[in-house]
Amino acid sequence: MDEDEDEEKIDVWRINWQSVMAFLRCETQWRAVAVAVGESSRLIWLGIDYQSARPVYERRNRVTQQRLFADIQVMEHAALEAMGEMD
Repeated sequence: MDEDEDEEKIDVWRINWQSVMAFLRCETQWRAVAVAVGESSRLIWLGIDYQSARPVYERRNRVTQQRLFADIQVMEHAALEAMGEMD
C-alpha cells in the first residue's frame, strides 16, 4: 500500500483557507500537562497559548485578526473534543 493512500484527504473551501493555515501555524503553541495516575501517565491538552500564537494573526487588519482568532478558537475546540479533553 502506498503511503499516500493512508493519508486522509480533506478539502478546504477557499474562504476558510487562511484560517486553516493560521490554525496549523499554531501547532507549536499547544499547552499540555502531564498527569500521573498510579503507574500510568498521560498528557492532558489544555489548548493553544493565545499570547504565544498572537504573531500568527496580528499582522493582518483588525477585522481579519478578529475573524482568524475566532476561527482558530473553533478549530481548537474541535481538536480538544477529538483528543477527548472536552465533552
